[in-house]
Amino acid sequence: MNPAMPLLVWLIGVAIGANAGAAAANEATTPTVGQALFVRNCASCHGVSGAGDGPNSSSLAAAPRDLRSEFLNRYSDTELIDRVLAGSNLRIEFDADAVRQRSGETEAIVSHITRLPKLDWVRFDRGWEIYATRCESCHGLYGKPPLASPPGVGHVRDLGASDYQAAVSDTELLTTARHGRHGMPALVPQITHSEAVSLTSFLRALSPGFAIYSQTCAQCHGDRGHGVGTLVEQVPLPTIVFDANYFARVDRDDLRNRIWHMLAEHRPQMPHFRDSLTRDDAAAVIRYLKSAQSPPAAELSSPTPQPQ
Repeated sequence: MNPAMPLLVWLIGVAIGANAGAAAANEATTPTVGQALFVRNCASCHGVSGAGDGPNSSSLAAAPRDLRSEFLNRYSDTELIDRVLAGSNLRIEFDADAVRQRSGETEAIVSHITRLPKLDWVRFDRGWEIYATRCESCHGLYGKPPLASPPGVGHVRDLGASDYQAAVSDTELLTTARHGRHGMPALVPQITHSEAVSLTSFLRALSPGFAIYSQTCAQCHGDRGHGVGTLVEQVPLPTIVFDANYFARVDRDDLRNRIWHMLAEHRPQMPHFRDSLTRDDAAAVIRYLKSAQSPPAAELSSPTPQPQ
């Protein structure tokens, strides 16, 4: 059981694109390639649809530009390509609270990935399967309960909370999984001792870092930190293996810096793509943006002016 798989499937669908079956899909300037380039280089700020709602946008004091039709129609393709490659220097300010959150997320991921080489993956994977079928409906995908509990269920503990993990022993986790404890009912039908051992192995790995890693890193680095190969031919994925040898040689400050920028995808500043994209690449991105989405009629009838 791999809860990160739906996100991986979604990313594959994004990278392949709506025109994946077209005969021109392997040419360097097709919309499919442009879509993959946009997702890799731009979507973290501008969003997959170009609406300015990417995951990195929440860290910025001002939202990234909406790149959909109204903006695209103001300029020729040549001008748009020039803006992708060179653009103009923009003042992009970080939101202080968002920066503090990013710092916390970085430390949480460091804590989680440094534990990966020590996990018993046979027990962990089996425990994840048991958790997904017996515990997830109440405790949530990564140990943090959903806002709305199932009918008849009272307060549900956050199993990944640092204070809970520090206070509970493996024996207590195992006993609770089999027999219930302090308001937590026993699982029915009761799991075996062997299943409880595997479940405990998974529960012990729950943490804020586990949740963030699963949501933002695992689709490329894999649950075990060994990578997943390539997403599509145009989007090579990391080859780093998070094993004991890696952590023995990596500088921790450098690791934190890499994770910080991984969470941001790239520094949100302009110009930013002259050294990483060719002119044909930029043209493919523009074609993707123009072909990917037609805004709703209501939006076309009353466009919101965008800053120059």
